Order: sequence, then structure tokens, then C-alpha cells
Amino acid sequence: MKNKMLYDLADTIGLKYSPQSVYVDVVMNGEYLGNYLLCEQIRAGKSRVAIDDLEEEKEFNDSTITGGYLVNLDSYASMDPVHYITQKEHRAYTFESPKFEDLLDKEGKLSATAQKQYDYITDYLQRMEDAVYSPTFVNEQGERYSELMDVDSFVDYFLIQFFSDNFDAFTNSTYMYKERKGKLYWGPVWDFDHSMNQKDGTSTSVVDNNGRYMVKQILSDPYVAKKVVERYKEIKNTLTDLYASGGYIDKMAE
Repeated sequence: MKNKMLYDLADTIGLKYSPQSVYVDVVMNGEYLGNYLLCEQIRAGKSRVAIDDLEEEKEFNDSTITGGYLVNLDSYASMDPVHYITQKEHRAYTFESPKFEDLLDKEGKLSATAQKQYDYITDYLQRMEDAVYSPTFVNEQGERYSELMDVDSFVDYFLIQFFSDNFDAFTNSTYMYKERKGKLYWGPVWDFDHSMNQKDGTSTSVVDNNGRYMVKQILSDPYVAKKVVERYKEIKNTLTDLYASGGYIDKMAE
């Protein structure tokens, strides 16, 4: 229920490429095995995260190398053959598209084109981190973090994670995508099995916990803090409708 509700909520408020899902009764060999949630996976494709497919790109130039990329912030990334650990905060990324680990040769090396793509996106991620953690929000290249990431998608993504009190938020299953010639966008949302679990009144502290990658720093920017408040006011009725008597949750449970 949590996964479907939050996927649908993300879609309702306008986070692009939020997974579509449907409940199914599973019967095998005449035996009822239960009710399951069948949902779309997070992957690049025309019907999913609709970004350019760099694995099929035949032309290589300054434009094509800018996208598309689908990356995943994942604490288990170091287990993957191809990953990236940021230099400042030592956070790990895996790559869903291009799937660099599928492009390794027998010696474990990337082709020249794939290596240039890897170098481009890892440099981009590093410049973004450098800007976020700079006192001025500007990196050594003179780029403000808001020039590198889409702030509106961060605001919506943050509000979904905050509302759901998601334990995994900004540590695991945190996807971002970059369209060609565009900024890095937050999303799609994924993985809410560890959300809404705090029955004793405690919180996973999505805002204040220092383990939440980049969140505290981004929210310390008055420009973003104001946008969060304004956006919350816009979607507040949508949120309260979920848990109102006879609302989305009650109907789903029934």
C-alpha cells in the first residue's frame, strides 16, 4: 500500500516518470498465492525514463555526450563493477543508463566512447556536489548548484520523502536523470518499504540527519526553503486527502 500510494502521489504532483502500478491476484496451478503489486521498474526507455539512449548512440560529439544518463545514489554501489565515489562526501553512484558494467570488455575496460561518457557524468556529479557543499553554493568552475540540478524536481522529491518519513531517502534507491543538454533532475521515486514505520513518534529525520546526502545544504539556501514552503501549500490538500476519513488510504485498504 505504501509503495502504490507514494508512486501515485508522486505522479499526481507532477514528478516525471513515476512508476505506474496495479494490484494483481496471483494464482498458480489453481492455488491462490496472494495479492501483489505489479509495477514498472526504473529504467531508461521510451515508455519509462524517456532519455536518449547513449548505448545506441552512433554519433559522438559535445552535444550527444550531455545525455541521457540515469544514475542511482546507492550505498551498495561499491559492489558493482562500474561505480563512482564522490570526492568530497564519498557517496556512491551506480549507473542504470548507460549500463556501463555491460559495456566492459574481457579485460574489464570500457570502450573509448563509454569511457568519455563515464568521465562526463562523473565529473558533472562531482561539480554538483562541490557546488552544493560550497559556502557560496558555487564550485571552483563558477557554477551555482542550481545551474546543474533542477531545483523544482528536488523540492517535489524532497516533499515526497519528508511526508513519507522514508528511511532510505537520499541514501539508497535515489534516482536522478539527465536529459541531453539539460540539468540533472531528481527522480523517479522508488522503494518505500521502509517508510511510515515510526510508530513510537520518532522520526528518520530526513531534514536534519547528516547522513542525508546534500539535503541539509540545499535546504539552507533561502531560495529553496521558500520554494519548499510555497510548494507545500500548493499540494497540502492532496496530502491530507490521502489520510482523510474515507480518503485514498481507506479506499485502498477496503
